[in-house]
Amino acid sequence: MAEKIRELRDAKHWTQEELAERAGLKRSHIQRLEHGDYKESKLTTLVKIAKAFGIHPHTFLESLGLVDTEAFIELADAQQRMLRLRVTDPDIWLFFTEDWHKMDSDTKELVRRFLHRLSEPKKK
Repeated sequence: MAEKIRELRDAKHWTQEELAERAGLKRSHIQRLEHGDYKESKLTTLVKIAKAFGIHPHTFLESLGLVDTEAFIELADAQQRMLRLRVTDPDIWLFFTEDWHKMDSDTKELVRRFLHRLSEPKKK
């Protein structure tokens, strides 16, 4: 990931400061990413960087090896279920947008089952 961000930035002839400004981030954050320090990075940070480069976020994340199409479709499906259920709790939305890609397949399956149960009609 560090190499890809640096390559894209260099191709645009931008400094770290310019990328940070365009992405709405601090230069120190860009610097940490380019040095391989991802501890404090969130998915939203990478989306901001993708937009700064003019790349669709999914394309950017896929190029970094962080998302595959199947996982992206699963996330979109889970979010659609939440919309149908009128889930508005911001913590739940953050969970899906920030942590879905970090989950192993067993955890994703548990979440899918949970959402499915939520969408079932209540028994009388």
